[in-house]
Amino acid sequence: FCTPIANLFAHDALPIRLDGKQDEYLLLPAEYDLENCGVFSVETVTGWKPGGLGYQEYVPFEYFEHDPSFDVPNSRPHYSIRQRSSLLHDGLDTYLSFGIRHTEAHETLSIELMCTNQNLPRKLKLGDICMACEETPEFLSFRNITPATSSFAPPLNRDFPWKL
Repeated sequence: FCTPIANLFAHDALPIRLDGKQDEYLLLPAEYDLENCGVFSVETVTGWKPGGLGYQEYVPFEYFEHDPSFDVPNSRPHYSIRQRSSLLHDGLDTYLSFGIRHTEAHETLSIELMCTNQNLPRKLKLGDICMACEETPEFLSFRNITPATSSFAPPLNRDFPWKL
C-alpha cells in the first residue's frame, strides 16, 4: 500500500494582547522556530476579557456575522487574515486584523492554528519515515520510498498565477 503524508498538525499561537494599538498582529506559533513551523490556517480565535467579562469567539470576516441582519441578530467580533512574504525567514508571515472596536478593555486572544513544518521534512532521507505511533498496528511496518517534497507557498505577487 502507498499513503501520502500530509505535513499538518494542530498547534497554538502565542497569545495576542488585543489593545487596539496595532492595525494587525503577527501570528507566531508557540514553542517553534519560524524556520520550521508555518501557519497553514487559523482554526479558532477566542478572546478573554478581564474583570469577569468572560470569553467571546471571533469569527472570520468572510462568515458575514459581523454585520447584523435578519439571520444574524447581533454582530460578532471578527478577524481578517493576511499573509506576506517574510523578511526574516523563507516562507510567509501571517497577520490577523480586527474590526473596529468600541471598547477600552484590553483582551487576550487564544488562537488555535493548523501548522506545517514547511521544508523541514526535506532533511529526511529515504527510509527515515519508519517509526510507529500509538495507533499503528503491531503487524505493520513502513518506510518512505521517495524523498519528502518541498513546501511551496502560494504566489502573493505579480507572478500570479504560478509559472510552470
